[in-house]
Parts: sequence; structure tokens; C-alpha cells
Amino acid sequence: MKRAMLLFAFAVTLVAACATSEAADLLGLYIGGAIGGSTVRVDQSLTGTSNDVTERHTGWKAMVGIRPLSMVGAELEYLDFGNPSYTSGPATGVVDSKAVALFGLLYAPIPLPVFDLYGKLGVARLQADVNGQFHGLFCPVGFPNCGTIAVNRHDTGVGYGAGVQFKFAAAAVRAEYERVNTSSSSPDMFSLGLTWTF
Repeated sequence: MKRAMLLFAFAVTLVAACATSEAADLLGLYIGGAIGGSTVRVDQSLTGTSNDVTERHTGWKAMVGIRPLSMVGAELEYLDFGNPSYTSGPATGVVDSKAVALFGLLYAPIPLPVFDLYGKLGVARLQADVNGQFHGLFCPVGFPNCGTIAVNRHDTGVGYGAGVQFKFAAAAVRAEYERVNTSSSSPDMFSLGLTWTF
């Protein structure tokens, strides 16, 4: 009961602070989205082949963030790096790679109100699904999954990136590079996007 009351009091205080502090501007709350070119990389442990797979595709992302201070912010993102096809020796398939990431952002102290330069560092939960087939195998009758590649992998790793943005009142245009590194996969994406600050 005490814990619930403390959480309720904290929530009321936070809402009151946001509502009464015009300068805080809802802690700089913003939402946005972006689209760009991605590179999906997975090692042979996922594809079951003798080679790593590196393929390009179209990716996109959605984000929500806060910027309570001019130099510091935080951002929660959903990144979809796409689902490119691959060929590796006798195997062909599709890799589907996506992540949820929480970033801390550090903005450069540039005295131009319409321009920002920033870096980001955080933690990401990456999901990589690999579906494919080995060709040319002799498969006995009664083994329908012979030669099938079907791997679903979840890994936690480091996310990092950098970007620039140009602000026009509540809207901003962003150009960013982001990468997620885990033990078995390291996709990245260059993107162009829009944000809206409340």
C-alpha cells in the first residue's frame, strides 16, 4: 500500500510539474518517424552456413523522446531494419531484423536555435528471424523439415549513433546514423525523418 501511495504521489507531482511549467514544455516531449537504407548483418550461427550474411534493404523507425535540458535527452525507438533475401552457398533465405532501443542523447552546445548536432548511446533488444532452405540435399521420405533453416534469436546489445536536425517551430527534420551491436548480429541504418515537439 505504501509503495502504491508513493508511486501515485510521484505521478501526481510529475503531471503537476509538466502542467504548470511552461518553460519545461512537457519536458521537451516529441514523437517522430524515419525511413532509410539499412544493412542487415548476421553471422553463420544464425544461417547455418559457412559465411556471414550482409545484405542491404529499406528500414524504418518510430520514436518517442524527451529533452528536459538543452544538452541532454532520452529516446525510446522501434527500429525495423527490413527483411532482405540472401544467398550463401547452397542456402537461400530471408533475414528479418528489428529492435527496441533506449538511448541517451547528448547535444553539442551550438548557439544556433534551429540546428542540433547530437550523439546517442544506449541499450537495444534485437530480434533476428532467419528462414531459408538448403538446396541440393537428399532428404529421406518422412523428413519434411530436412534442409530447412528456421532460427529466431533475441539478443541484447549496445546501440549507438549520431545525427543532425533542423528545427522549424515544433517540427524538425533529422538525418541519422544508428547501429545495434550484439553477439550474432549488427544491423545499421542511415535515415531521414521528422519529429514533432509538444
